Amino acid sequence: MANGRVQTKKVGVTAKGRVQTTKVGVTANGRVQTTKVGVTANGRVQTKQVRVTANGRVQTSKVQVTANCRVRTKKVGVTANGRVQTTKVEVTANGRVQTK
Repeated sequence: MANGRVQTKKVGVTAKGRVQTTKVGVTANGRVQTTKVGVTANGRVQTKQVRVTANGRVQTSKVQVTANCRVRTKKVGVTANGRVQTTKVEVTANGRVQTK
């Protein structure tokens, strides 16, 4: 937005721990907005940081997982027309991030 405030969407988690929607934070100057993804069914917390540049592309996406098992989250990009693009990120048992 022009005033740099954060636009958000409600975050929901299904019984299987999958994320239904993602809260998106985009400021006018492209600062980092922390997104709380949610808690899975097994009680593990998923969080991430997304930096969005002026042209709406994602610079970085950091994923932190509190356990050593497979967790699915989403990396969010916002296009120039304001639409949301999602990409599945799979964190393996060794903690490395595999993007698709």
